Amino acid sequence: MTRSVARRTRDGAFLDRPAARLWAIVVFVLCAAALLYIHRNDLSPAPKVEAGGGDDPIALCMRDRLAVIDGQLRDGVLKPEQADLFRTRVDALCQAQNRRSGPEGLPPGMPPQSLPPR
Repeated sequence: MTRSVARRTRDGAFLDRPAARLWAIVVFVLCAAALLYIHRNDLSPAPKVEAGGGDDPIALCMRDRLAVIDGQLRDGVLKPEQADLFRTRVDALCQAQNRRSGPEGLPPGMPPQSLPPR
């Protein structure tokens, strides 16, 4: 019994051998590669999308409304606080004006279901 204990300490435990250390390096590199792959979108900046491209009616509406607000601010019709408030509401206004009739998900021209009577 003492020989086997002495032989294990002389040969070294499995975790002290070079092969185990090599496996530890391989596992570390694979974990680092997995983390990089998982967070690839966080590490690289997203491409910028230009607003106001082409025939998008919402983008055209937003550009026109923002130009009107800037002109009214320049002319003194609006106060800076009002202009900031109106700028925050431009997106909702243009979305509402250019949305098809009815709630989202319904085909054009189809009225929503009426509410049940109380």
